[in-house]
Amino acid sequence: MPEFRFIKTVVYKLKRRYGQLIVLTRITTKGTVNYTTGESSGRVSDIKTVKQAVILPSRQLRQISYGGFYDVSQRDVLIANKDLGSFTITQDTTVLYNDEKYEIKELQEYPDIRAWYFIIVRVKGDRT
Repeated sequence: MPEFRFIKTVVYKLKRRYGQLIVLTRITTKGTVNYTTGESSGRVSDIKTVKQAVILPSRQLRQISYGGFYDVSQRDVLIANKDLGSFTITQDTTVLYNDEKYEIKELQEYPDIRAWYFIIVRVKGDRT
């Protein structure tokens, strides 16, 4: 158990020193679309603002798709459970960071240290 206490202390120090604001959004109910007017209604989503999420530096990757290629930006994120409250993170959760929209690629919960670690991906050229 002392090693978990050490890791919790490291997570706390990282949050205090490098914490950044992110917004987590998860669509809970998809609404209906009126095809004559183009309006959508009834879409409900959960939104949680996390003030001190640890965002690690990005890794630039280049992927090839259908004869062309596009750049992918990945970031590692670490969030303490107490910053989330009752919000639950799933694979469908989107992340808004620096006015750019990211999707969760990998998601891991660490109950021993009470934290979430996940990798988020943004495709350049994707509209937010």
